[in-house]
Amino acid sequence: MKQIKLFLASSIVEFKTERLEFERFIRVLDKIFRPYGMELDLIECEDLPKNLTAIPAQARINEQIPECDYFFMIVGKEAGEKSMEEFDIALDSMKGSGIPKVYVYFYRLNMDALGSQSESVQQFVKRLSDDLKHYFCVFMNVDTVKLDFLMELCRDFPADIALRFEDGQAVLQNEQVMTLANVPLYGNNTELTSLKEQKELLNGRFAELCARHAADPKSAEVYRELVRVSEERTRVLDRYRELEKAIFSLYKEIKSGGAEMTWYEKEARKQVELGNYAAAVSVLQDAQRKKELEQAELFADLSLEKIAAHVRENQLLIKTLKAQKRTEENVTEIERCYKESAELTIKYHLDNQIIYDYAVFLVGTMDDYEKTIELANIMKEQVRHDDMETLGDVYQLLGEAYLVNAHKPIEGRNYYNKAADLYDRLKDSSSKYGNLIFCLERLFRSYRLDGFANYEKCRQIIDRFQNLLITKSGYISRYNRCIIYLDCSLFYNDVGDYQSFALAEEYALKALDISREDQNGLLNSCYGTLGNMYNGQKRYDDAWKYYYLRYKRCKRQYSNNSYNLDGIAFAAKDLV
Repeated sequence: MKQIKLFLASSIVEFKTERLEFERFIRVLDKIFRPYGMELDLIECEDLPKNLTAIPAQARINEQIPECDYFFMIVGKEAGEKSMEEFDIALDSMKGSGIPKVYVYFYRLNMDALGSQSESVQQFVKRLSDDLKHYFCVFMNVDTVKLDFLMELCRDFPADIALRFEDGQAVLQNEQVMTLANVPLYGNNTELTSLKEQKELLNGRFAELCARHAADPKSAEVYRELVRVSEERTRVLDRYRELEKAIFSLYKEIKSGGAEMTWYEKEARKQVELGNYAAAVSVLQDAQRKKELEQAELFADLSLEKIAAHVRENQLLIKTLKAQKRTEENVTEIERCYKESAELTIKYHLDNQIIYDYAVFLVGTMDDYEKTIELANIMKEQVRHDDMETLGDVYQLLGEAYLVNAHKPIEGRNYYNKAADLYDRLKDSSSKYGNLIFCLERLFRSYRLDGFANYEKCRQIIDRFQNLLITKSGYISRYNRCIIYLDCSLFYNDVGDYQSFALAEEYALKALDISREDQNGLLNSCYGTLGNMYNGQKRYDDAWKYYYLRYKRCKRQYSNNSYNLDGIAFAAKDLV
């Protein structure tokens, strides 16, 4: 069991409530991380033995700090002498051994009135900014500190642990661990607030129409309005979920480390952390940035870092715009930033991640697969042959562009195969098993369309799936396991003999068990797979049972915004 130690430095009296809340949060996280071989230990001075010893209490506290992985400091009305002593010890230890990582937070109310802070706080801010060049944050609620710590844990100790924003909660391994309402980045997002209000209004309207439709099912007027409201609710919910993902992506961006930040990056990040998106965009759209880029390009050999910084600033601007209301103006600005950054990256041989992001944007948002293929081919030529992870991502992108968007199966399959082979060779990179399964699943579905002609290729993919289940079981998420089970069921059902039907049923039921327990997006596919399988075997009662379950679930999801009436009609057709 790996022990992860966190030291929390602050005034015990001023932040008594926050310290207790943080302690409860650590206990919640500890229960989630323990199955992955990690134990969280929060070091607080309150927990040290009160018995008399020859070593003074503060000295015993200070001894704990260099052994910690993280040091979080919260500053309020005063930068206390003991807290400053703890900070210096943590900083010296970080410089010497790399741990603990040091994070400093100032309470927002004490930072708003410039010049009104205590002298100790002003001196500490000046020391961090001018002398140490150490980034610090401002917070209004301890939830900001909690979320930052959670993000650091997930970044430093991945272990197949997934964090996401969903329905106003930070969700870790499918468990809600904290609300996001008090985190300004999330709570102050005006577009998200607007979508939430729209969703609640549409929910009420939809419930009213459902009642009216039940009372008068023959009313065409009520039915048409029900359809219209349902489609609007679906649109709002989809945008709400999309925006939550964009906010999470922006949050990860502003919490990432790396190169020393420019003034624009620091100021924009500060504004985003406070939930002031407009101010962040204003900073990053300052005309002076363009002038500085032009000056840097005049002396490119001596100014590559400035050019690279401009690309980073563009990337931050892109993610900030994506986390706001989608307007034609914003989309145009996003594309401009991507285009400029890609051109600079190609010209000066910078980190080509921005080219990849641009290509994904083009294929996913602009439906421009030709430009996507052009950019992906440029990346393919630039990526080192030993960088299998990046090369695999490029091949996967080309596979998607050719197979799905350009409808060129031969080229698409070729690149998906190349990507899958590279991901398969990344034995020590658990993060890419999802990509591997995605590529294999795409290939299986494509080959299956050819029928018996590609039976052998389908069988080979199923063999690879089954080998993954045996040799890499711990790295495969339940969702991806469900995908594998469904594809195995489809394959054995296609084979058609008695023994294969039994295997097809076994795999489909395994997928169903996972989907029912997790309530993931594959449950309807499980019902449909079982219904089709039983229908093919002339077990019509069993087939009707699963077709009906799919139909009922579509109706329920339809009332929860996930399906429109076309989805219900599709599910209902098999009941006839």
